Amino acid sequence: MAEKGPGRAILANTLPQLETFFRNRADALLGRYGEQAARNAFKPVDGLWFGVEFCVHRMPATEHIFSAADHALRKGMRLTLVTPYAAGRDLDLLWDNVRPVLAEKDVVQRVTVNDWGMLARVRQHFPRIPVYLGRVLNRQRTSPQLVDLLEKPQSLPRDFWDYAGTCAADNARFAAWLKSIGVAGSEQDNPEQGVRPVRHRLARVLHWPWVYVTTTRRCGYGNYTGDAHGAAAAPLLQPVVLPARCGRQCEGYLHELSVKEFGVGLVLNGNTQFYFNDQLPEDLSRFQFVVEHCHVPC
Repeated sequence: MAEKGPGRAILANTLPQLETFFRNRADALLGRYGEQAARNAFKPVDGLWFGVEFCVHRMPATEHIFSAADHALRKGMRLTLVTPYAAGRDLDLLWDNVRPVLAEKDVVQRVTVNDWGMLARVRQHFPRIPVYLGRVLNRQRTSPQLVDLLEKPQSLPRDFWDYAGTCAADNARFAAWLKSIGVAGSEQDNPEQGVRPVRHRLARVLHWPWVYVTTTRRCGYGNYTGDAHGAAAAPLLQPVVLPARCGRQCEGYLHELSVKEFGVGLVLNGNTQFYFNDQLPEDLSRFQFVVEHCHVPC
């Protein structure tokens, strides 16, 4: 392992998550993530990832992003703005929400994008800001069925497990193309089968400990906890960015899903499923950051 390890960063989706992390540190992490997180709790935090990856309706409002950026500066860091996938009017509203932050000099250090349309807009209007490819676009083998197969790894050839440990950005041609359109880095998961990062010119970020499995635009929470427009929803924790069509009924709910064919339990947060893996790879030398989740991402 390299003498100098990766930087330590945290991912927060809301200001309360961010404030709780710095207030409680070890106690909060020990109860949620176990001993390894608690051991990390008082190590210096080098970066702050703030925003959402998967649900455009849960993107923090502009003023909350500015507040998070101020918090980062007080801690000697700059903000990495995390943006979700979106389409049509949602993409326009998302852009209106983040553009004032990007336009402010020295507020955002980099942008994580999970949508090609957002990537194009950032590169066109703010080419000076580095862009990282998010987990949605950097496809990876995270099926929980692979966890079940790990109990009998000899049933599959070694080449399969080598392939299962890679992500899209490990493909040399794809990485070269990303570099040519101005992408500076890629973000990936830490699945149970491990990671096999290959050398390329993109910076590399590892997410931990919630492994992203699948996501959808067809969220069922409108019918589960209220009507489709949120008429029966609970009070919101923060302002709604994209009005009228989502009451964010999912906030405050996590659902555990159990499938007997899978070797691991799933957690549903809003429109996205995850599983938990708190075992970090032995060799982290090729990663620029390990991003620690303050909460199950959304």
